[in-house]
Amino acid sequence: PLLGGLIRLETDAWEERIGRLAGMVNPFRISSVQRVLPILSKADMSIRDLRQLISWVEDGQDKQAFIHQGFRALEVLEEKEFNAIYSTMNSELKLQVLAGLHRGGRDNPLSIKRLGFGAARLMALDCRLVEKGIKESSLDLLSAVALVQQHTRGESLALPLDQ
Repeated sequence: PLLGGLIRLETDAWEERIGRLAGMVNPFRISSVQRVLPILSKADMSIRDLRQLISWVEDGQDKQAFIHQGFRALEVLEEKEFNAIYSTMNSELKLQVLAGLHRGGRDNPLSIKRLGFGAARLMALDCRLVEKGIKESSLDLLSAVALVQQHTRGESLALPLDQ
């Protein structure tokens, strides 16, 4: 109860300060709005995160914020924000791979350790195949991570031999 109350007090105070800052900005001065809008946006996201932490603490799940292996964006972003991210990423050819990785992280959340280890092992195997002349081109990091995301279920990474 004490930790939850303290976090709530700090969050409320921060929200009040941000509200005052927003109230002081003259909406007719474009330069002021442009300077303050990114600060307000980041503060809003942080306050939303803190509200989630408060609910975990009050429910007795305070460790959830630190040991939960999952796609944090699912708890923080709203559906329209996901759609805006995907729309922006898919509009650029070079970012389409990252959009796929983002979706993979949402659909099959893996720890960074598992994702990194799997991609490193896969790339090491790929380098050996290229060295031995079995394969012509090497696997890039994003493709390796995407393969690990697609083919890891639970504790196992099982790749089909044709890939």
